[in-house]
Amino acid sequence: MFSGFLLDTVTVDKNEMLIKRWFSEVWNHGDASVIDELMAPSVVADGLLPGQRHEGREEFKKFHKMMCSAFSDFNLTVDEVVSHGANVKGGWHGTVVHTGVFEGREPTGKRIQIRGTCEVTILEGKLVDGKNEWNYDEVLQQIDA
Repeated sequence: MFSGFLLDTVTVDKNEMLIKRWFSEVWNHGDASVIDELMAPSVVADGLLPGQRHEGREEFKKFHKMMCSAFSDFNLTVDEVVSHGANVKGGWHGTVVHTGVFEGREPTGKRIQIRGTCEVTILEGKLVDGKNEWNYDEVLQQIDA
């Protein structure tokens, strides 16, 4: 009776740690090699940019490279993670510095407030699906201010 409960608890804990590791290593440290380790090759990610769907790990890597060339000094914090088996929801916030071209806007050097949420599915230790929302419009307003 309790073995299933313990297994689910272990899975939940591992999934929550994966999300925290994702934000720490992939974003705060800019380590693109971790993408291969934590993301399934056939991942589908919605909402990285408004109205866009990225299919496949290689497409995500292009997005990651674009964001890391537009912004530096990522300082993102995971606020909350809620897991139910393979489904994980997380909220995050932080700052980045606008040091490269983003959406046609030349670098300003401004520290930008950024926040968002993600809903992901994790199977066998890999992100396989993700829905993302972040304050894209507010980021543009901060850049333009």
